[in-house]
Amino acid sequence: TRRSDDVATRQDAWIGIDWRAHQRWVDVDGRLVNAIDIGDGPPVVLVHGLGANWQGWLEVIPELVDRGFRAIAFDLPGFGHSEMPRETITVPGYGLAVDGILDGLGVRGPAAVVGSSMGGLIASELAISRPQRVERLVLVSAAALWNEQVRARPLVVASKVSRFYAPLLAGGWPLIARLPRLRYEALRTAGIRNPAKISAPLARELLSGVGKPG
Repeated sequence: TRRSDDVATRQDAWIGIDWRAHQRWVDVDGRLVNAIDIGDGPPVVLVHGLGANWQGWLEVIPELVDRGFRAIAFDLPGFGHSEMPRETITVPGYGLAVDGILDGLGVRGPAAVVGSSMGGLIASELAISRPQRVERLVLVSAAALWNEQVRARPLVVASKVSRFYAPLLAGGWPLIARLPRLRYEALRTAGIRNPAKISAPLARELLSGVGKPG
C-alpha cells in the first residue's frame, strides 16, 4: 500500500507546480515558441510527438527536477500554443527549430535529448545535423524508421480529421477527460498504451494537444 501511495504522489506532483512561473516565449526565426524551462543542473530536452504538446512530459518533468536536472519541454512550432513555422513543416526543419529553441533559452553546451514518437525522429535529426548539441539521445517509441509517404499517411489523415473536429470539441475535452469511458476511448485512440492509468487531470492536459495546425 505504501508503494502505491508513493507512486500516486509522484504522478500528482505536476499539479502542485506553478507552470506559468517557468514558461518562456522563445523567438525562433520570427515565430514564438511556447517553452517550459525548470530546474538547475545538466539540461534534459524533451521533444513531444505528433498530435501532442509539452504536457506529454508532465509526469516526467518533476522527476527530472528532483534528480537535479534542468528540464526543458516545449510545443513544437505549429503545436500547442506555438506559432506555425515560416517554412513548410519538415523533420529537418524541426531539428533546426529545436536547436534554435535551445539557443534562445541559453543552452550552450550539449544536452541529453529525449524524443517520443515523431519527437524521436526529430531528436535523431538534431543529433545528425547538430551533433555538438546532443550529449545523449533517448528514443521513446520513436518514429525513426517511417517511410513518410506510406506509413505516416494514416496518421496525417487522422491528424487532419482531428483538426476539422477540434473547433466543435473546443469546450469538450474537459468533459471527455472527466468521464471514464470517454476518457479511455479518447486516450486509446491517441495511442496511449494503458489509458486506465491516466488520471482525469492529466488526460485533460494530454488531449488539449489534439487538432493543432502542425
